[in-house]
Amino acid sequence: DNFASDYQGCVCFERTKQFATVCARNMNDETHCEGSLGEEDQRKDQDLSEALNQIEEACKVFKREAEKLRQEREVVDALSKKVENFHFPSTVKLNVGGHIFETSLQTLTKGAPNSMLAAMFSGKFDLKPAEDGAFFIDRDGTHFRFILNFLRTGTLTLPEDATVFEEVMKEANFYQIQELVDALERPYDPTQSPILGLKVAELFGESMIVITEEHRNALRGFLPSGCENWHLLFRASRHGFKAQNFHSRCDNKGPTVTIVQSGDYIFGGFMEISWASGPVTTFVKSTQSFLFSLVNPSGVGPTKMPLMSQNQKSGMVGHSGYGPTFGIKGSLFFSISRDLFISNDANTNTESHSELGTSYECPRGQESSFLTGAMNGGMYSSTVKLNVGGHYFTTSLQTLTKDPDSMLAAMFSGKFEMRPSEDGAFFIDRDGTHFRFILNYLRTGKLTLPDEETILREIEEEADFYQITGIINELKEPSFFGSSLQANKFPEPFQESKILTSIEHCRVLQAWLPSSSRTWVLLYRASRDGSSAESFHSKCDNKGPTVTIVNSVNNIFGGFTDMPWMSVTFLGRVTWVTQSKAFLFSMVNPHGLGPTKMPINKIHLKGFYCDSSLGPKFGGQRDLEIISRDGEGNISGFSHLGRSFDTPPGQQATFLTGKKKFKVTDYEVFGLHE
Repeated sequence: DNFASDYQGCVCFERTKQFATVCARNMNDETHCEGSLGEEDQRKDQDLSEALNQIEEACKVFKREAEKLRQEREVVDALSKKVENFHFPSTVKLNVGGHIFETSLQTLTKGAPNSMLAAMFSGKFDLKPAEDGAFFIDRDGTHFRFILNFLRTGTLTLPEDATVFEEVMKEANFYQIQELVDALERPYDPTQSPILGLKVAELFGESMIVITEEHRNALRGFLPSGCENWHLLFRASRHGFKAQNFHSRCDNKGPTVTIVQSGDYIFGGFMEISWASGPVTTFVKSTQSFLFSLVNPSGVGPTKMPLMSQNQKSGMVGHSGYGPTFGIKGSLFFSISRDLFISNDANTNTESHSELGTSYECPRGQESSFLTGAMNGGMYSSTVKLNVGGHYFTTSLQTLTKDPDSMLAAMFSGKFEMRPSEDGAFFIDRDGTHFRFILNYLRTGKLTLPDEETILREIEEEADFYQITGIINELKEPSFFGSSLQANKFPEPFQESKILTSIEHCRVLQAWLPSSSRTWVLLYRASRDGSSAESFHSKCDNKGPTVTIVNSVNNIFGGFTDMPWMSVTFLGRVTWVTQSKAFLFSMVNPHGLGPTKMPINKIHLKGFYCDSSLGPKFGGQRDLEIISRDGEGNISGFSHLGRSFDTPPGQQATFLTGKKKFKVTDYEVFGLHE
């Protein structure tokens, strides 16, 4: 306000002085003129009056501008105070469309500083988490982990699936992560590009229901030749479940494919002519239309149900009050049955039904309720919400009880009193990372997994826990993905690690280590064996060369020693151990630098320090130290590079985590198998 007043006063004063000078000059000129006031004097008076009026108007303008500046300044001051008083926690919990993620504030704001995520968590907006402490983002979270990993590491690794590629691209554009968009748009180069996806247009790539290659290929085989370029016209969850919404987007659009999901079941129909609607039910003749089932309660594979030749006149039913309707038996005014009928408000209305055999063939040996297992009102089965270690899933009760001998079937058999949490989900304290594969097996009876031994081994552990013998037996087959888990247990280095899960990182670390014909095996994991120094030494002492791998929030780092760890009593404790081959390493760090090796300094060869009261300690001045001090299992760490191990060029001593003191999420020690 003071600034505005000074500004206003200064400008008005200069303008007044200028006009006063003009007035003085005019009055001085009068002394040299003869005669009384004449026309010249009146003109000058008029000019002076106009000048004063202009001064007055100018002052009003400056006053308004000053008031506007004052108000803007108040807004800025208020926002500044709000930002000062608003602090996000260092760890941020996100709920992306029901998928829960935890990451650091630094990842969200530094990974892509110009992104929407960086703006959201910049402190400039008054964001408040939900009751569960998570910030909700109303987007599909299926592939958000790829985006989060890109922000963490600067490297994008995607499965070779064009649908995943396209979906990640959509999310990258939504979040305005230009770095990710640029990476996705680069041509694929397997020797240079970190991206493992292929940008190829897939049949029904926009579908959120048909998502497997097997199902896409099945549909491709069902459709008439030349039908390849399909694009999405309508999605009920996006455009609304009203019949009028369906017709407004799909009528008069030529051939269509309708895909329906009811609980765990996927089915639909093809129509070679346009949908139509009106106030009166009309039968539309068709010759090429068919119904299909991709997932059904009978466990039958993808199945095509053609239109019966004698019923071609009722291949499609048009009515403004109906959703997609295939086949009908009866009169215009009194229908008896429909092969597939999607009702108005199908998400809440139980009138949707299917009775095959009316106009379309029913598969041999199957009932007319083949599509969903229930002819009437069975389109939306009873659903169950699960929270598996923080990963949320929604499925049907029928799916969970499909394997009668499994633990899941027992849990939901009704024999035990089970209560959901406040969020309505039943909690299972297991790792939910790969639970979707187990759920898909229960839904379809088929096991489809990535060809990666770590994932296979983890799923085998989960299948053992849930007692799903079908998965266990398949994984033990020698032909499964060309190798058996037993015959080829650890084809990649450090496959037992729960921290170093990237094959690329494992191979980089292997390349840094001295060559050996022996295999690196897990000696110790803090979360499994206990976090005390005593537990560490009991598992790792006198075991020869070791590799220590540490996880601190989103950062992964560690160290190699070519001499064994040791511990003795206090009076005779071993101190520094000199060595020349030791090194520290970083795989993921807050600076976005790729895998980095930090060799031991040739001047200070104090590689590590042994003490029965300490965990792993590298370097003469605590280049890296793991500490366990409280009785609750909490582990902390300390790192100050540069004394015994070289700091990467251009980096600080806190390179590993961004600060000297840090929390340790978990750490592991590997030794060479004898």
